[in-house]
Amino acid sequence: MSKFIEVNLEKCTACRLCEFACSTHHFGEINPAKSRIKVSIVSKDFFYYPNVCQQCGRAPCVDACPQEKALVRNQQTGAIEVNTEECIGCRMCVRACPFGAMQYYDDQETAVKSDLCVERLNNEQVLAYSSVCPTGFILWGETKPIPDRLVGKPCHRISS
Repeated sequence: MSKFIEVNLEKCTACRLCEFACSTHHFGEINPAKSRIKVSIVSKDFFYYPNVCQQCGRAPCVDACPQEKALVRNQQTGAIEVNTEECIGCRMCVRACPFGAMQYYDDQETAVKSDLCVERLNNEQVLAYSSVCPTGFILWGETKPIPDRLVGKPCHRISS
């Protein structure tokens, strides 16, 4: 079994500390706009959820990318990483992601996504965003992956 991110929506309080930790880890500044995890808030129902790359087994972003080496799976961590030298900024991966977890940074002219804090994983540290979460809503470990048959399928709202 591979390692995957597991998000427990019931534990997320929308405090957005995960966004602060991510942007600080990657850019040295607290700037949620530069975070690779986003807490999405649907104000109509005040429903919120942390949105982060699920590192799909058969990743639609990789399949959509016209550059063969722009999105590459890191063999050590299992994370799909953006090779900024190869990325042409076409945003096909952003459109293809069924979770909306791929982003595009205009100032860098490249796609961006969670790399699972590869430097931290290499030093056997936890993910930057999970290290600050007061409720432990994000887990990283041995879990079952999302079945390929469900990737890209629309979710249905559960009525109360």
